[in-house]
Amino acid sequence: MKRISLQISPYSRKDDVKERYQYLRKNFPQISFLERLDLSLDYAFAQRDFDDKRLGTFGRTQQYREEKRKEIREYFRKNTNQFNIYKKLFKSDFASKELSKYSLMGIKKKGHLNMFRIEDLAPILYIFFRLRGTQEFKHDYIVVDEAQDLSLIQIYTLYQTAKNNNITLAGDLAQSIIPPFYIKDWNMILDIFKEDGIKNFSYHQLNRCYRTTVEIINFANKIFKKRFPKSYKLPEAVLRHGEEVQIEEYSDYISQLGKEPLDNLLSMIKRDFQKGSVTCAILCRDRKHAQSIYSTLKPYENILERNIVSYEENDYKSGLLILPIANAKGLEFDSIIIADLNSEYYPETELNIRLLYVAFTRALHRVYVVIKKDNASTILLP
Repeated sequence: MKRISLQISPYSRKDDVKERYQYLRKNFPQISFLERLDLSLDYAFAQRDFDDKRLGTFGRTQQYREEKRKEIREYFRKNTNQFNIYKKLFKSDFASKELSKYSLMGIKKKGHLNMFRIEDLAPILYIFFRLRGTQEFKHDYIVVDEAQDLSLIQIYTLYQTAKNNNITLAGDLAQSIIPPFYIKDWNMILDIFKEDGIKNFSYHQLNRCYRTTVEIINFANKIFKKRFPKSYKLPEAVLRHGEEVQIEEYSDYISQLGKEPLDNLLSMIKRDFQKGSVTCAILCRDRKHAQSIYSTLKPYENILERNIVSYEENDYKSGLLILPIANAKGLEFDSIIIADLNSEYYPETELNIRLLYVAFTRALHRVYVVIKKDNASTILLP
């Protein structure tokens, strides 16, 4: 915003505008960029009026001056539009050709509407704040939950609107399941605060898990210990014991099971409800996986004597819930079944590790892992 083409504004006294702008910028930094532009333009016109009266030159009418002022303001408006500025970034050497092509495809104009992808919103808003300031958008206190899923620019833009830097960020980096996993370490956020001159902040890393049992946490940590960075503190269960994690082997994937193995699976689920579960969730890799299992099990609702609920329903009521792991984030269930933890659905990738971390930490009491015999994902290996 420091070099917005004041040099080429359509006004003969552009040097007066530029000089006044620099004066206001130095002496009144709290004034927004656009307000400084407006005041600078008013100053230049006032100076012109003063010179005309002093020299006795009145060659230009008041109407001409107003039209000229309007022309210049329209010029400023076009050149300080946040969408236009953002688009120009990707028409320059600001980013790689690949990123620029991707970004420009997502920034379009449809009639009077500006269209953009969700990831473009924060940087566009950041430019908007740089132009207009944040004073009218300030909040007394900002609390962000699930902050691990935000990008650095999203967090920084939110932080700009917090009065007296009053912002709390809460999140678990291990539960970041929206690629490309922007935040690798919370120190990246702390560095932003430090670079902005903020000294009064604190960082607390909590790793006590009050939801699930010692047995489930210990089983899960064997998987995640060697796969997560050391900066990720794995959960420690509060001293509450329960059943060991059960690994159930079947001859095929759940949606392809024959009658006998399917009866065995239904019996296992029914026994779980008999132990007192109100909610049992079958957690699947994605929506397609969840839909195939839902279609397979829905006809057996009477046998289970429980509702079988699809992830497509808005209210996850009691019963057997079948949903993608991503939809289970933030929820908890008496017991969970991780469906088809096999190499086809869960090759060892960073995203799959994170998804399984979310899955294991949803259970209150019991976890069942269903695998296809001789095809278990390598993630299960110690």
